[in-house]
Amino acid sequence: MFALPKSLSPLRCALWFLLALAACGPSIPREQVSRANAAYDAVAERSDAMLATLSVAERRTYMRTLVATGAAREGDIVVPTVFDPTNAAYFSSVGDPVLTASLRRGMGLVGDYFKLLVILAEGRNVDEAKGQINTLSASVAGLITVATGGAALPLAALARQLGPLLDRWGQAQNAEELRRLVLEGEPIVREQIKVMQAASTTVYETLTREPMRAARTTLADNDAARRGAFVQMAEAQVLVADYVVLLDKLADTLTALAAAVRSPGSPPALASLSASADSALIQARAAAGAIAILKAGRAP
Repeated sequence: MFALPKSLSPLRCALWFLLALAACGPSIPREQVSRANAAYDAVAERSDAMLATLSVAERRTYMRTLVATGAAREGDIVVPTVFDPTNAAYFSSVGDPVLTASLRRGMGLVGDYFKLLVILAEGRNVDEAKGQINTLSASVAGLITVATGGAALPLAALARQLGPLLDRWGQAQNAEELRRLVLEGEPIVREQIKVMQAASTTVYETLTREPMRAARTTLADNDAARRGAFVQMAEAQVLVADYVVLLDKLADTLTALAAAVRSPGSPPALASLSASADSALIQARAAAGAIAILKAGRAP
């Protein structure tokens, strides 16, 4: 709080009040910020649903690769002859394999940047924003650690670009400087979303590898089992397609939120933020019921 000296003239009181407002930074109406928050949460929830399925499929794919390289097998149980700690995630009952973990961390990084923009949008103090910068830094480090190969590698490369920027953000002296610096990171975070979308080709291949193999080989003479395999592939197609479309919506909301932070008093910027956030939220909620409808209509 600012204490006003009793000796100040009315004009000086007004100037003091304006300085107090400037110290807090301009803010966006809470209604728009709440919509943007809800949009991110809804998209992240649908992403988690797809990633949970991917985690299982990624492990199964790795196990089949092990069999091809001579690992011991008894029925559906596969045991490597030598334990390699770098591959622990494929056997562990906790955590995710490389691609799933990288995409999950990528979504988390986008979310942490999103939350930082929200803090700036609401005009909260610089110390709180810098605390969120520390959280974002941890997400960047975590993504670089797990994104070690394949479709995940570009995510690590982009995360490394954020490192030097984060150091500069942490050294900002006031809210205005911090806002300007943080907005420089928006293109990199949007590119992260594009890379996550590009990884959908690998995601789909991983999700459909087992049912595709089943449909082409052992189940060829079993109509019910063959149809079940195709239902699995159709479900995967919807999951991945929803993931890509919702990431588009999230990118639109992120762009609109950044524009509103840049120009908090702009009616067009606020209108764009409301529209993009509402669109993302509606589409995410619609996607939530898509798989259930698909299963009901295509049961083998």
